[in-house]
Amino acid sequence: MNDIQALLQSDKFKLSIQQRQALSPEDAAKFVSMFESAVRKNQKLLTCSPKSIELAAHKLADLGLTPVDTFNQIYLYHRWNDTVKSNECVIDVGWRGYATLAYKLCGTSIESDVVFEDEGFQCEKGTTTILSHRVNIFADRSEGKVVAAYAKATLPSGMVKYEIMTKLQIEVIKKISIEKNKKLTPAWVNFYTEMARKSVVKRLCKQLNELEKINSIIELENEEDYFESEPIDTSKTAAQRLTDRIKSNIQSKSSAAPAISHEERATLDASWREFEEGEELLPVRPEHEDCVVVL
Repeated sequence: MNDIQALLQSDKFKLSIQQRQALSPEDAAKFVSMFESAVRKNQKLLTCSPKSIELAAHKLADLGLTPVDTFNQIYLYHRWNDTVKSNECVIDVGWRGYATLAYKLCGTSIESDVVFEDEGFQCEKGTTTILSHRVNIFADRSEGKVVAAYAKATLPSGMVKYEIMTKLQIEVIKKISIEKNKKLTPAWVNFYTEMARKSVVKRLCKQLNELEKINSIIELENEEDYFESEPIDTSKTAAQRLTDRIKSNIQSKSSAAPAISHEERATLDASWREFEEGEELLPVRPEHEDCVVVL
């Protein structure tokens, strides 16, 4: 804890944030103060390695997201790393974070919501897609009553695109997350509806060629070494550096072989087969973990 406090109060750390977001010293200090406040909301984050705390802050700064936000752009939680035998601070970008980046980078407005039982929902597809959601403020809005999630993207041209996922499809994504992380992440435990919205937003982005930059950021979210190894080009703005990194990621993705093992592919294929066959997915209820939603 003392090491983390020393890190967050160091001039070197503040300077790194200032350079990454091209901020004034005063604004960089505000960023650090807000990030420190977000970390202190969860005492378990104070048990994380200082390096992971530093990388989490750098990741936020590089993506252009803020640590304290009324739009809930990110989640912070801790995860045990068997390699270094220590907890590490992990950032989970929420659907509102992707929506913010889509607007900043592509001029695209994204909305998303969840449909519950006892609510009216209708979607008609044709030359023009019509989606209607009649919200019932008295409906039971618990996880078990979720029926579907949907996302809407309004492109700069005015064209509107929709994506819908059923509860079963959302559960498949949740199960894949469990298999990838070896357990259910705190975000799925504490913020199921937000993760459902994130799932459908990510699927919508992947289907739109206009949002290639956002698709690249979705992949960057899982890169754990990028923010540690990339040097900072202080002659460029934060937005320019992020754009350069996105272009590099797109180029490397097109030329590199898929980074997935046969075992991982078999696991993913099995999960999708369960969905296609309509099998019931058993809910997983691991031990509760603390998670901070950045408000």
